Amino acid sequence: MAINFKDVALSYDSKRKKVNFALKDINLEISQRDDFITIVGKTGSGKSSLVSMFNALKYPTSGDAFIYGIKIKEKHPRKIKYNPIRKRIGLVFQFPDYQLFEETVLKDVMFGPMNFGLKENEAKDEALKALKLVGLKKELYNKSPFELSGGEKKMASIAGILSSDPEIFILDEPTAGLDPFLRKELLELLTKLNKEYHKTIIIITHDMNISYEYSKRTIVLKEGHIIYDGDSKELFTRHKDLALSASLMLPDVVRITDEINARCGLNLKYLDNIDLIYKELKHE
Repeated sequence: MAINFKDVALSYDSKRKKVNFALKDINLEISQRDDFITIVGKTGSGKSSLVSMFNALKYPTSGDAFIYGIKIKEKHPRKIKYNPIRKRIGLVFQFPDYQLFEETVLKDVMFGPMNFGLKENEAKDEALKALKLVGLKKELYNKSPFELSGGEKKMASIAGILSSDPEIFILDEPTAGLDPFLRKELLELLTKLNKEYHKTIIIITHDMNISYEYSKRTIVLKEGHIIYDGDSKELFTRHKDLALSASLMLPDVVRITDEINARCGLNLKYLDNIDLIYKELKHE
């Protein structure tokens, strides 16, 4: 396993008499290949805190957290001990402006590979591959990243992580602020990375449609605890009460199917997306 947490807890201030835990009793295993995971839960449930430990940006207060066999402890020298982890596990922040900083888009995307030891010409090759993969136009490569549109910044920040070729690719609210076309394009890219490049994709999201339609596995957090870790579709079909108890919206395809069945006296099964519902109705 790439990630193995045993009874992990995280508190941000352990000096107080009453300790407030952001995470508690976390037991979790994640593979380095082929997983497609969404992490969901209402704001403050611990989602960002959890993924921050996946590449050693935060450290457990108690319990054992192993990343690629390395036990995560704050006392380790970060640069020496955790750089190999951060090459293998890439994290894309929700807001691209937190991640972009170089003079040009190309230099920004080259930074990661160079930081992990590639020569300039090698880093450039990797950066160009990543930029092509995310679909950014060539005329943008020599522009300042801060001159890009919001969607272009998002793709540039993703390319900046992809250029280091991580095995696990984590994205925090990647579709926030994107128009429907770019949203679909990004999710298709992540599906391609998962299926063709065998990368594990982990997405933090408030969009349950992403969880239902794209991910294989969903982890639900509530008040710092994992209350569900399993099949994404079953969460919203067999375990609706649990999803609702965690303040999750039902995916559109589930909500619409329930409404059609209730109003029309039908018994349509839950399908993968709304388009398939329309096809099913034509046969009824």
